[in-house]
Amino acid sequence: MPTSTEKRRIVVAAAVVLTGIGLVGVAFAPALLTYSPLLLIALSAIPRHLVLAAPITDPFEFIAVASARRVVGCVLLYYVGESFGESGLEWLSKRYPKARRLVKGINWVFERAGALVVVAVPIVMSPLAGNARMPMWQFLPAVTLGQIIWVSVTYWVGDFLGTWTKPFLAWLGQNVISTTIACIVCVAAYQLIRRYRQGKRAGDAIHPTEL
Repeated sequence: MPTSTEKRRIVVAAAVVLTGIGLVGVAFAPALLTYSPLLLIALSAIPRHLVLAAPITDPFEFIAVASARRVVGCVLLYYVGESFGESGLEWLSKRYPKARRLVKGINWVFERAGALVVVAVPIVMSPLAGNARMPMWQFLPAVTLGQIIWVSVTYWVGDFLGTWTKPFLAWLGQNVISTTIACIVCVAAYQLIRRYRQGKRAGDAIHPTEL
């Protein structure tokens, strides 16, 4: 059995990998939307990608791929909550007192509604479910159902907006090389700026991943 420190390192490594996969999807979004929208949502199932991909994909394939990708993210958040729960909340209370009170309020709701709240807001409740040690046999069906519902609604919205988004997708297809290069540059620049700012703030407080 891995120690708590080893489990935290595994969770951090998994988060880094999943974040990297998501960034690849964002960076190559124009090309992936043009040639393989399902691969895009498998890499990065964020709302804007889902809305853009919805009118050009099969609904059943869309819901299956997007739901699976988002469930993976929720499971990771569950283990983040399980591994860093109390220490993370302690750091949060020192750095962001108002956010700490918000988390307490959400946690109060979670303790009384359990799986139903996970179904309703799976992303928000996943780390709290982990922190509360909600059994995985309860968490996984609830979060899967919640994501299937959320993804299905998103597909409907994206399909409805297809009249407006399809001309944009056609334009992306005509300019796929230049728009993809632009996205790659923007993602790389953003990450460099973000890392620089994080470096400057490193001495201000201890981050949960450092505990």
